[in-house]
Amino acid sequence: MKFVLLLILGIIIIQFVNGVQILVLHGGATWSGLGVNPYTTPNYLGQTVHKEKCSVECEYTSDKTLFDSSDAVMIEAQAFANFGYAYLKQKPELPQKQVNQYYINFGYEHDGYFPIFSEPGFHNHIDVNATFQQNYSAVPVTFACNWGSYDKGGIEEFKTTPIIPTAHKIQHIGFMASNCHGGGAIYRTSYLKDMMKQIRIDAMGMCLHNFDLAPEDNEHHLFDDLGDSFRIKRKVLGKYMFSISFENNNKTDYVTEKVFTSLLSGSVPIYMGADNIDEWVPKGSIIKTSDFKSPTDLVNHLKYLISNHTAYEEYFQWKTEPFPEKFIEKHNKCLFYNGDCRICEYIHKRVTEYNNSAPAGHRLLFGEPENVKGQKRLIILPQDTSCLIILQNDTIPAISGYFTILMWLEPIELEFDSKLLSIGDDQVIISIHSEWSRDYIRYCWGTSGEQCFLSEIPIIPGQWKHIGIVAQPGDIPGTEVITFYTNGNFDSSYKTVAKPDIASTGVKLGCDTHGYRGKVDDLTIFNHALTQKEVNQAMFKKFRGDEPGLLHYLTFNDWEPIDYSKYRSKVEYRDIITSDTGNQKLDLNCC
Repeated sequence: MKFVLLLILGIIIIQFVNGVQILVLHGGATWSGLGVNPYTTPNYLGQTVHKEKCSVECEYTSDKTLFDSSDAVMIEAQAFANFGYAYLKQKPELPQKQVNQYYINFGYEHDGYFPIFSEPGFHNHIDVNATFQQNYSAVPVTFACNWGSYDKGGIEEFKTTPIIPTAHKIQHIGFMASNCHGGGAIYRTSYLKDMMKQIRIDAMGMCLHNFDLAPEDNEHHLFDDLGDSFRIKRKVLGKYMFSISFENNNKTDYVTEKVFTSLLSGSVPIYMGADNIDEWVPKGSIIKTSDFKSPTDLVNHLKYLISNHTAYEEYFQWKTEPFPEKFIEKHNKCLFYNGDCRICEYIHKRVTEYNNSAPAGHRLLFGEPENVKGQKRLIILPQDTSCLIILQNDTIPAISGYFTILMWLEPIELEFDSKLLSIGDDQVIISIHSEWSRDYIRYCWGTSGEQCFLSEIPIIPGQWKHIGIVAQPGDIPGTEVITFYTNGNFDSSYKTVAKPDIASTGVKLGCDTHGYRGKVDDLTIFNHALTQKEVNQAMFKKFRGDEPGLLHYLTFNDWEPIDYSKYRSKVEYRDIITSDTGNQKLDLNCC
């Protein structure tokens, strides 16, 4: 939701505009037609779509300079993380989420192709899912569409498309697919090979190819015009009694264009895939491999239907009956028809609810001001004597034994012991400590270091790491647990005796003859324990500044260090450099 500032008689008035802007950060806009109306051929769907007017003004953009002003940021895993586990080597950049900004996980693929879909370290940063998973997604989308219809369309086309008389159909099975192995397709390929030993299957695609298309049906290469290829596929498969509609993976709700293309062709689909496929298609319209014990049993049933046309034609009885409500519901959620509007309406609702409940003063009394929120800066402590001190503030409550300390750091050079941070006149000291030629985060309690604990994941010069240290109550009275997190993931934990309150003032960064040398970003301190998920989420989000328990919040995005918490503690510093930076990487390698 955008707003404009109007200056009338010296009074600033915030005027909200009834609209939503979504930045498509990685993929999504082109193939799916998001924000495009009309969505004309040639396109991925193979159908021209004139969309109904959305209830909110809806804009999709790929202009990354608009990141900070966008209401939501759309991330498509295919483009964001690439195939397989490529994201573990080529770590993708993930910008920090602004306050009241929402990250959308968008796409119609599964973790067989893109394992990042099942990574908690990715999903923890997502606010809205717009995927094929109907119960999991806030805005579920489907492929229950009129594929290859061009100027036709509408749900009634599933009934009205002409069917070749059974006696004139090719009395076996048509199959068109290009993928034999990827994303789990190897299982369906194995099943098909068993069938092909017992019944004729004309494989006209690249997978198991054994039959060439007729010249009049081989108009162009598949990817020259993918949408038109669906029209050709419908035309070709409609000549056969049966057509193969095997998904490349058997997952609930993962129902792609295959079964709908077959239904529109006038052939009877042989289906393998989602266990809830009955919710997606008219009753009695398909043959499911799951209803048969083996490929042989399925083939025997197909041979029976080939010899008994009356029984075969019962698979078209659904065309004379009303559509099931669930089929209508799935068709109404076709991604290409209204997915962009439904996503915008949901984001508009979230933004509006937040604006109606948010306390006054954000970006004025606390939090990053407007002129800072879009900046990406950090501080560098270039020498041992570099020092940042958060000064005494009588309004800040003490840390009642339990706390969370978060920061990004990238050491330039490490000595045997480099003091990183201290709280409460050295009641708590965090340093980087060397053990066996490796460097680790060390947490010590007491001015003499009565109790010290080490992280298990090493800190490496020249590499960014997000560090979290959490003190929380133990399961036995009088005890507490110190937990280390690296890049939002669990590192290690230690049980110890509970400590008394810690003065929340006297926070020092560096400030030692053997002080830390390197980069620091987003120093954040709470006076209570955050959960692992909250620590993970904090890596790539901005805080408003008045969150419960937030004592200090230094983003370092201005040209001088400022505490953006509601306490606005004063900050002094020496020998510190402020520098521009890019976005941090989503590193899911560790832990």
